[in-house]
This record gives sequence, structure tokens and C-alpha cells, in this order.
Amino acid sequence: MSQLTLGVVTDEIDQDFERACQVANELGMEVVELNNLWGKPVERLEPAEVGRVREIVQRYDLRLDVIGTLALKALELGKNPDLDHSEEFTEHLDSIRRAARIAQSLADVSLEPGVRIFSFRREEMVGLGNPSPIFPDGGGLSDATLERIVQGLNKACDVAHEEGVRLLVENVRSCWGNTGLNTVRILDATNRPELKIIWDVANDWVSCGKNYQEGYLATKPYTVCVHFKDAKLIDPAIGLTAWTPIGQGEVDVENQVADLLRNGFDGPVLLETHWRGEGLSKEESSRHSFVGLKSGIERAQTFSR
Repeated sequence: MSQLTLGVVTDEIDQDFERACQVANELGMEVVELNNLWGKPVERLEPAEVGRVREIVQRYDLRLDVIGTLALKALELGKNPDLDHSEEFTEHLDSIRRAARIAQSLADVSLEPGVRIFSFRREEMVGLGNPSPIFPDGGGLSDATLERIVQGLNKACDVAHEEGVRLLVENVRSCWGNTGLNTVRILDATNRPELKIIWDVANDWVSCGKNYQEGYLATKPYTVCVHFKDAKLIDPAIGLTAWTPIGQGEVDVENQVADLLRNGFDGPVLLETHWRGEGLSKEESSRHSFVGLKSGIERAQTFSR
């Protein structure tokens, strides 16, 4: 049975990257994902700041596996009918290229340079998509929309190929790749070696309300990184959900962990807290949620042998 490699999305602890790494090291984590740090998106870091990232990662004996961007998360295909002549789409590709170059420059503290992206925004979403109706199929994905998604992702993969990085599509409620099944349908149709998956079991749950297993088994061949958080349903009539500390929501964390252990998953398993406890800082909330994750892992180990 494998041992999981634990880590964190650093801005879930603190925007101060050094403080986030210090806490990660103290908690026994091994891997960090960059998203926002020092008050700016990671792809906007200056060369000197990238050098500082490397020095901090090395000093706290960590590894960097993901450069997290918001590329393609808020881009609606309906508002960009011709991606070849879309300024907005070009800006997203530029973001991917900047992140890819940063990932490459930090390859010496990574196993394999990777850039997180998304799969275009679902047009019917309002705000961040919470609340929105929860359908077993995540709201569907038509063949016509799939064709347009593939067109866009192929161009993103061309950038990744040129820059020598892989792209990690995270499933998220507000995008076409929201459930594990919809995300895999997108990757199967795109059929590019540059594309892999960040599997987020809680994002799958808030997208379809179903047990993790169907989505997990579908995404398994593509999954190179796993995000953990927890959630509960507040109002089923409108699909309102809320993030919770891990272990206090409705996501089947223990069995998902047990499956990862049984299947020998060797990629990073990252805390992406999202929940903020009343009166607690981001660091305090993340520490609390990480205790829940560790407890889930300990219980899973007893029945995954």
C-alpha cells in the first residue's frame, strides 16, 4: 500500500509565500501548488520573485508540482464565437504561456512542470455558480459545445507543447468540465498527451451530488494530482452548498483516500481548504481542515489494506 504525498495550495494558508511554506513544512507536507502569492497571480511574478520562490521551496525542503492559473475558467464560448480572432481567448493563452515559462524555470524544484487550467465557463452559471441546480450529469455537455472546447484546448496544448509543460485541467462546478465524467469526456475528445487532470472530489460532489466513485474511476487514467476539501448541501431546491472543514461535510473523503492508497496513487494530494471558520484566519482554518484530512487518512489506512 502506498503512502500519500501531502501538500497544499499555498494561498489557502497565506499570501506570504514564505509563511505558507513554513507552515506546510511544520505540518509535514512535501508539495506546494502556487496560485496567488504576495498579492498577485503566479503567472505575473517577476524573475526576481521566481528566484525567491525557488529559494524558499528549497529552504523548507518542499517540491513544487503545479503552477495554478485561472486560464479558461471565466471564458464563455458563447461570447467568443471565433476563438481564432478572440482577444479574450488570446489573453488566456498568453496567461498559459507566462505560467508555462515560470513552471519551466522552476523545473529544478519540480518533478514535472505543470500548469493548471480549466475547461471554459458554463454560460448558465451566475457568479461563481453557487447556488445553481445540481444535476446528476452536471448539467450536460452537448456535442456542439464539446467540439468548441476541443478547439480551444488544442490551441492551449500547442502552447504547452512549445513550452515543454503539461496542462492540468481541474474539474470545477462553474465550467463544462465540472464532474469527473464531463472532464474525461473533454480530455478523451481532445486526445492530447499534454492534457492531464487535477481531480477535485469535492468539486465533483457539488456539481452532481453523487458519490465520488464514478468520477474517480473515469478520471483515474488522467489524474496526476488530487485536491481535497469538503462541502455540505444547504438548500437542495436551489443547489446551495457550503464548504466545510474536511470530515464535517458530505464528501466521502475516507473512501476516496482508501481508493487512492489501494491503487498506489503517487501524485500529490493537496489541501485546498476554501472553508473559513468564523473568527479564524486562513492559516487557522487550513490547519483545522488538515487535521480532518489526516484523520481521514488514518481511518482509511485501517480498511484499505
